Amino acid sequence: MYIRGIDVPLYWINAHCDQVSLMQRIQSNERIHSSKSKLTDASMLQELLNAHTLIEPQELNDASTKLVVRSLDTSGEIGESVNRLLAIVGLQRGVESASG
Repeated sequence: MYIRGIDVPLYWINAHCDQVSLMQRIQSNERIHSSKSKLTDASMLQELLNAHTLIEPQELNDASTKLVVRSLDTSGEIGESVNRLLAIVGLQRGVESASG
């Protein structure tokens, strides 16, 4: 399960945020008064959290498959989440890959 026959792993990253942080985010004045259409209803958020679960695949690492499965906590500041994500995929902030 390499991407089109090249030696690049496929990353499956489940992002999650604790419910307290989610509730604070959706009820913030900035979000409520935003010109963008965003969820601001706490009861609707609770319904969504209760109704849906994340798919949990199994990590594979054999001769033909490299699926890397990780979890990313996005409860903190966005910069922290970005740094965690970059660490998962083996990059550093401000450093581009050799192909990009």
